[in-house]
Amino acid sequence: MAQNNHEMEINQQFINDILSNAETSILNNVKYPLTDLNKFEGNGIYAIFLTAPQGSVYEGYVSADRPIYIGKAVVDGSRQGNVSNNSDKDFKIYSRLREHRRSIELGAGINTSMFKYTYITLSGIATNLNAAIESHLIRTFKPLWNSKIDGFGNHAPGSGRYEQSPSEWDTLHPGRAFAAKLTGAKPDISIIIDKIKRG
Repeated sequence: MAQNNHEMEINQQFINDILSNAETSILNNVKYPLTDLNKFEGNGIYAIFLTAPQGSVYEGYVSADRPIYIGKAVVDGSRQGNVSNNSDKDFKIYSRLREHRRSIELGAGINTSMFKYTYITLSGIATNLNAAIESHLIRTFKPLWNSKIDGFGNHAPGSGRYEQSPSEWDTLHPGRAFAAKLTGAKPDISIIIDKIKRG
């Protein structure tokens, strides 16, 4: 028996306009020094830029105009469909950036003065687009710490899971306490550096 057509009709131009606007915003919005991270409200998408790579392993290989990392900060309860009407009044992006700043502070070979950040806030029903916009921006810009070198956004593993290997990011920039406790084999750092050179 022939199957019915299950494709949902969507206005492709409408979707393209949203994603194109997100690309433009990430590139053109004001970029703030990661050293001066002040508390602000909002959830959505954020991007980190390596704007001063001098003296680091990234010098000559990373563009200051392209994100080195893109992430999302979603409202509490979004995975369960329990989103508060005041979800745009929380501090989700700020909280994630603060975590990332701490990772950079701890990581060897880099420091926060090398980095800037920007963000896009979403509110109301638009918060449902967080994951879709993040995925699109990562596919478009291929940020190094998303697409080539894994582990920057990692957290400490749960109890009894420290037998795993440290991430490529933690191998390149050792310093996070939880990563130092991991007992698995480290990735080959020469391969990681080659990824940076190949972009």
